[in-house]
Amino acid sequence: MKDLLNRRIPQILASYFVAGTSLILFIQYLVDKYQFPSHFPTLALFGVMGILPSVFILAYFHGAPGKDSWTKIEKIGIPINILFLGICLFIGKNQGLWDIDNKKNEPKRYAIMLTNPMSWNNMFKKNPKIQTYLSNNKNANIFNIPIDTLKKINSLLESNLLYEFYDENLHLDFRFNDENNKKMINILESSDGTKDVAMKLYDLFDKPDQTIYVFITALEKNDGNYNKLISYMFHYDKNPENGSVHISSTEMIDEISNLSDEISEAISSRIWERENDYPTGIVLTVDDNIIVFNPNKMKVKKNMILSGNTTYSFYDNDNDGYTDK
Repeated sequence: MKDLLNRRIPQILASYFVAGTSLILFIQYLVDKYQFPSHFPTLALFGVMGILPSVFILAYFHGAPGKDSWTKIEKIGIPINILFLGICLFIGKNQGLWDIDNKKNEPKRYAIMLTNPMSWNNMFKKNPKIQTYLSNNKNANIFNIPIDTLKKINSLLESNLLYEFYDENLHLDFRFNDENNKKMINILESSDGTKDVAMKLYDLFDKPDQTIYVFITALEKNDGNYNKLISYMFHYDKNPENGSVHISSTEMIDEISNLSDEISEAISSRIWERENDYPTGIVLTVDDNIIVFNPNKMKVKKNMILSGNTTYSFYDNDNDGYTDK
């Protein structure tokens, strides 16, 4: 112990501990304030701990007063320590070991499917917009869009969504093809209710984290051409057995490209809502009644175009005079 004190090892290690802790806290500040990657503090902690053998060797052989020569232990031990640390960092980077964000390590899989179920046209007829259109156009009727048209819509949908989420760690699993479309229509025609459909599609799509399927139908006139398109989107959150379902519909639309844009926007909104399912972000500045904040720690830049919505709740089930949430 006297020899260690003479070489000032406790003092050097204590100073190193303070400096290392300060470094890690500073990096954590950069993560919180400027949205640096969340695994940087973990990486810094590993580096501080991993280089500790070299710090101890240097402290032991050079901590005592006076000039000391370099020994074989230093010449061999320090390079081995640095090389080993570098190999660990390289392997950890390739394997994603430093990123402790589970959402990035295990991306959610969204199974997305389109179809044109004739057997569900009674559901479409219940839509007030369609009822109004059919009453105003006596010769119009509901019919299925051709499979080739469905393929065009699906192709545009894939392009839109892959562009929207190109930099996100998500697995967009587009399941539309002739075989799956036939299987899906068989399920729709033989199932009893939306939950039974959802359970069978959940199995058909290999049990994804989220299931999204869109029904598309058309309205025609005397000439047999459709001039209005409408879709319903069903989104099941998690396993349909104990998850929740969200249903939305589009307006009646004239063009295929416009319909695909509307469906893309609806699916994008649903995915962003699921991926950002935590309290809204950080307040940056407050100037009287103007509050500047970063929602959900988004990677925003000046001149970006942002879109959003406000949701209002008018329910007061506990009768306390205030909305429930």
